Amino acid sequence: MVRVPSRAAAWSQCGCVDHGPRIPGELHLTLIGYSCSLRFVTDAEWDILEVLWRLERATSSQVAEALVERRGWAPSTVRTFLARMKDKGMLEADRVGKNWVYRATSDPTETRRSAWQSFAQTAFGSVGGALRFLAKDAKLTRVQKTRLLEMLEGKDD
Repeated sequence: MVRVPSRAAAWSQCGCVDHGPRIPGELHLTLIGYSCSLRFVTDAEWDILEVLWRLERATSSQVAEALVERRGWAPSTVRTFLARMKDKGMLEADRVGKNWVYRATSDPTETRRSAWQSFAQTAFGSVGGALRFLAKDAKLTRVQKTRLLEMLEGKDD
């Protein structure tokens, strides 16, 4: 069973008290460069961030095209997501001719690291708890455990 932090616990994770009500169990992560470090990222937003990290800059049409197979969204849906993500501070946009060109405001590695730490804290109480789970309860094969140990020891570079 996944442990869900209370609102107070979620707020204390980032130390910010400027947030409105939150839904217990949301995944929170730090977006680098923003004063408010408590953010909720949906699966759809992750997909858009992945596209923007890969392309570095893209119009809504380019994002829609990149996600057509995975999401099949109408162009208006993509524009709505992009506008909301911009309002959250996840994206920046510049007007270029008739189009808006979007880019992610956060580094992919730092964003993933923060999401992992938040998930590990929420689901397992700590990163150490998550690693204990992987080592003992995740039913990894011997090869997977060996590979994990090599990665933790820095031998996978």
